[in-house]
Amino acid sequence: MSAKKTVNQLRGVTITADGVVSAVEVDNTLQALQTAVGGYVERLPLRDGVDMFVNEEGLLLSLPRNELATRLAEGYQVHPQQVAIVGDALVLGEVNTSGDSTDVPDWVYEYLVR
Repeated sequence: MSAKKTVNQLRGVTITADGVVSAVEVDNTLQALQTAVGGYVERLPLRDGVDMFVNEEGLLLSLPRNELATRLAEGYQVHPQQVAIVGDALVLGEVNTSGDSTDVPDWVYEYLVR
């Protein structure tokens, strides 16, 4: 991940299970998303143009609960679930009409990475 965003990179925010929030630039590839969450990805569509990506097998792998990501998901999920977010999470912008992820919205970026 570089400091300067390239054409094929997305601006996002990672939230680790131990509560560390970081601004990131990730390649716009499945492999990069998998690396960010440590395994197969599951997309959680949130409201207001935001998606959260988490490890699809996190519960099976007994990954640690991610309190901050869980609270964010509880407050902004389109279809609320009563399942805790476990492991690391990556927050990006919503998927566009071409099926590609987009940059995290400015307001989310500024709120999380203050």
